[in-house]
Amino acid sequence: MDNTAYLGPFATSLGLVLDSADGDEVTAHWTVTPEMHQPHGILHGGVHCSVVETLASVGASLWLAERGKVVGARHTTNFYRSTKAVRLTHSPRPPPPH
Repeated sequence: MDNTAYLGPFATSLGLVLDSADGDEVTAHWTVTPEMHQPHGILHGGVHCSVVETLASVGASLWLAERGKVVGARHTTNFYRSTKAVRLTHSPRPPPPH
């Protein structure tokens, strides 16, 4: 999949790679590197937030298509455990309707 069509330079600099993307689901992977660590030697939480924000915006933009433009407004991130160096895969989906 061509990342440049959906990702900006910031997300690309994180090494984010889209595996598949449509308005219902986006799947991407990336690898944690030492440059992404906070002073304690684990992944900085802001990197996770950046990945989540990017993938949510990609999916929402594909869903909305020509009807408008999408940017992130708010998100909440919960961290369950730390990581140092690993390939991560994210596959966000929209929440169920209320």
